[in-house]
Amino acid sequence: MNDSGIYVSRQPQGTKISVKTKNSIYELQVLDSDGSVRICGGIFEIPEIVHFNGCTFGGTMLKIDWIGKGMYMEFVTGDRRYTTSMVREATLYGRDWAYTMEWGS
Repeated sequence: MNDSGIYVSRQPQGTKISVKTKNSIYELQVLDSDGSVRICGGIFEIPEIVHFNGCTFGGTMLKIDWIGKGMYMEFVTGDRRYTTSMVREATLYGRDWAYTMEWGS
């Protein structure tokens, strides 16, 4: 984590990440350092375990393992790839702490 984004797999197992996109809110829970997350929200109406690939600006370039403002999150489950609408805000939750990314408007 830094002031401009979040490396998902670097977060401790169990860390929760709430991500608001243009169209939805996603709740992620880090399961391990290989990119596996439990996700619910948006296109995932029931909790599902998926692989978090990273984020893109909408083209072919993918910033692996990264959540950043103005980017689109990408998830894979089986042979299906899912891309969210644009990320607007993200908050990390630990056992006794929370941190909202200070991206401004």
